[in-house]
Amino acid sequence: MQLQPIIESLEYVMNILFTSVSSMNLEPIVTGLEKEMGSIHLCKFDKGKEEQHHHEGEVDHEILVAFDTHKPDVVIYSGPAEGKCRPFLSTFHTMRKTAKVVNLICDGGCPNWHPLIELYNKEDCFDLNVNIDGNDNWPSREKDITSVGPIDPRYYKKTNIEKVVDFGFAGGLGSLERREATDRLKQSCGLLMAHRNERWGTYNLYADFMLSCKAVFNMGKTGSGKAHHVKYRIIESALACACVFEEVNPITQKYFTPNVDYVEYKDLPHLEQRFAEVMECRSWSIYGENLQNKVQQNYSTEKFWKRVFKAL
Repeated sequence: MQLQPIIESLEYVMNILFTSVSSMNLEPIVTGLEKEMGSIHLCKFDKGKEEQHHHEGEVDHEILVAFDTHKPDVVIYSGPAEGKCRPFLSTFHTMRKTAKVVNLICDGGCPNWHPLIELYNKEDCFDLNVNIDGNDNWPSREKDITSVGPIDPRYYKKTNIEKVVDFGFAGGLGSLERREATDRLKQSCGLLMAHRNERWGTYNLYADFMLSCKAVFNMGKTGSGKAHHVKYRIIESALACACVFEEVNPITQKYFTPNVDYVEYKDLPHLEQRFAEVMECRSWSIYGENLQNKVQQNYSTEKFWKRVFKAL
């Protein structure tokens, strides 16, 4: 298998299998890869079922059937940290006999992920680990990659959506801190809430909501609350040319400039003050354009996938 021709140009015929659980979060990543490489094969090995409905070895069977059917040169795998939908190590070893296998990790900066990544490294399960939450504090090897999420920009190219939402947020409310913050901001800043979940709608609808926002609220902690990372929401807001209000986050600061590319806040009273200032002088569009330019220049899907395949 020759990967070198795609380093300078992604217009190259390569047989790629993207295998993952069903997740709206992965949809713009999959389509972004398709944008750069043309058609790819897709295997959602959980078949859209909840974890508790799986029996042992079921997801491994689905993965290996897809692998044997498509005979890929490269496998991009993205899966859970634990549970019945996590494949056996032997499944990765089987695929590595004839293909390059990439572990695409969505939350590698979260300490809860570190034991599994260390196990994968010890057992030599992957040719390459790629962490796309921007946090480089994870058990990476020398050739592994840390980046921000490669979001397909085509969802955000629509020109018929007006920016009618002053302040918006779409995402999970799993943590008490986030629930309390959004409840307060709904009252003080008119925060408008929307869904980001395949149970309630499509990624297209989520992108439309983001395009309608002048400004977007963000909190940069991982799901466990034990670390910070760069949420996809940052990249998506950039593509939607929306102004992001981001809490002080050392990881976001590695990629973007506070109070130039986005508005940084220390606490909720500070956010409320800055939001009023930005709305009064209508500078939200300047922040949105700065962030959009930075993402387009440095973190495009083309640059991301070139980097991944070059590392292979």
